[in-house]
Amino acid sequence: MELTKDLTVEHLPGSRGSSVIETVSNEENLKPNESQSLLENEEQHFQEEVEEILRKRVLDGKEGAEFQLGQFFFEKGEYELARCEMEKIQNKDLRAKYQLGVLYYEGLGGKENPKQRSQSQISTGSLVL
Repeated sequence: MELTKDLTVEHLPGSRGSSVIETVSNEENLKPNESQSLLENEEQHFQEEVEEILRKRVLDGKEGAEFQLGQFFFEKGEYELARCEMEKIQNKDLRAKYQLGVLYYEGLGGKENPKQRSQSQISTGSLVL
């Protein structure tokens, strides 16, 4: 059995097709300076603000916040942090299990572990024979 790495980019089930940063900034009415494009330090500050909001939502027990935090890190390319967040909730959020399968399959967020990859894909039904 050989697994191929020909994956297509698709939105997660139940997602609206927007990034976590866009979703949270719209929900919280966060507005970057609209008269000019974001400078790098403004972008960093904006992302820190979104992360702070997401962490508060996790502490407050808001539904879906744990996944959003993991997805936020995934979208930023901070795969190790994304993997850690997704592993915490993989047994209660199928989206996290799916994202873990992607992380394991691509070898992101740590060393690729074929056993974890296969186990995650088998339990989510995404293993391609």
